[in-house]
Amino acid sequence: MLKIFLEAKSDKEGRKWNNPDGEVVDLCAYMEAYWAGDTELSVDGEIGKPIDLLPKVFPGKDNSFASEFVVLEKYVNGMKERVSSLCSQLPG
Repeated sequence: MLKIFLEAKSDKEGRKWNNPDGEVVDLCAYMEAYWAGDTELSVDGEIGKPIDLLPKVFPGKDNSFASEFVVLEKYVNGMKERVSSLCSQLPG
């Protein structure tokens, strides 16, 4: 689904993003240059590839995004299942 969305957005908006080499490209080429290439970016002073820096922007106790809240469905549902399982084991 994400691929279809990105392709449609790319087709609709045309070439307007600058890739790391300075070329003006469509959205799909832009995403590929940053995510599949050797491009390095800086997040909170740490330099690395986008895929390696992605966890740095999720809320956590050791980064500047600690006050933000993100729902990750897999983990939320997993927690609900564990709680439900524990509750069913309680007497009464």
